[in-house]
Amino acid sequence: MAIEKCGVPWSLIGLLFLGVFTIALSAATSSTAAPINALIVNPPSSPVPVSGSVAVANPASNPVPTQNVGGGAATLVGQPVSKLVDLDCNTTRVPPGPCVSKSTGSSFVVPSGQAFVATDLPWFATQTDVGQGNYGLVNLNSTNTQGGNSLAFVTAPNDARGISSGQAHFATGVVISSGNSVSLTTASATGDVQGDVQGYLVPSQ
Repeated sequence: MAIEKCGVPWSLIGLLFLGVFTIALSAATSSTAAPINALIVNPPSSPVPVSGSVAVANPASNPVPTQNVGGGAATLVGQPVSKLVDLDCNTTRVPPGPCVSKSTGSSFVVPSGQAFVATDLPWFATQTDVGQGNYGLVNLNSTNTQGGNSLAFVTAPNDARGISSGQAHFATGVVISSGNSVSLTTASATGDVQGDVQGYLVPSQ
């Protein structure tokens, strides 16, 4: 038999208390849930009043990826023209050295706080000691005060004159960190290569 208080069964009071306790516990638990991505919209047609100042931060320690979507300011690689890099690389240059910026005429070094993402490499190589039908190989290198590294290579078959050429596109990009210069070399001891290393600059992560 149910016991009543003020006409309300104790069993019903217990259920109500248990429900309130469960809701409170759920609310307390959900407050520690992981953050979620959210889209916040305040349309001009029906704006929500905002008083004071609102700060929106994108900390360097945990940045949200961004992309330039400013119409004409962005290029086909999603970067403004000011961030594009076009390098002239020629092992026959005197004196020999790293690739030269076409915009400045000086040897290119990735600026401090930036990274260079190489995306394309049209090239032309002469490697007479490789032989017709064999593959000529060209290396894309980065060099700093600690030494050099081969980051990528491209190949194409040699013709009767020992010449090979091609157009390489690096779909994910070849990333070269700040302080490095860029160069092209062949695998042949007597080879020469000419090419353009093209890409863009991004902030270092």
